[in-house]
Amino acid sequence: ATMSGAVVGALGGEIPADWAETVAEASRLDLHTPARVLAQVAREVFARDLERRRAHEQAFRALAGER
Repeated sequence: ATMSGAVVGALGGEIPADWAETVAEASRLDLHTPARVLAQVAREVFARDLERRRAHEQAFRALAGER
């Protein structure tokens, strides 16, 4: 059940909240905190990647000049 919920989430869907609660209780798993933490890490990685990309673009413009 947890794997099917993961697949549904990866595809952009959502399972009913009461199903998730039942599975979490039966599996003795916290299904929400890891997802929130993973989303936070993904946003941080994206922001850092974007910052590095912008620095790269700026360095390239400095070397090549604006055209």
